[in-house]
Amino acid sequence: MIIGIDIDNVITDFDNNVINEFIKQSKDITAAKKRIADLIEKCLFDWSSEEFSKFLNDNLEEIAKRLKPRRNCKKYMDKLLSDGHKLILISHRAYSHYKNPLQTTVD
Repeated sequence: MIIGIDIDNVITDFDNNVINEFIKQSKDITAAKKRIADLIEKCLFDWSSEEFSKFLNDNLEEIAKRLKPRRNCKKYMDKLLSDGHKLILISHRAYSHYKNPLQTTVD
């Protein structure tokens, strides 16, 4: 069987890594932690649109490069491979925040 597996938020915990980076760089960490529940559509932590865009441009690619597989993910992927399945990793990193989306994904 051929199985497609998305990288971000399936194999890795992309969203929580981004949120943790937001918290680290927030102007007011206490307020930031209180506002995580309000994360739906707008910029976090009282950032302007420009600050939010700058954050993504400055950080998103590095966050993606540091992502590690979720716990036991490799174990189950190895099991699927040893059972004869073919795995295809899927990602969509065509955002302007990535200088080299293909290389970031490969790395």
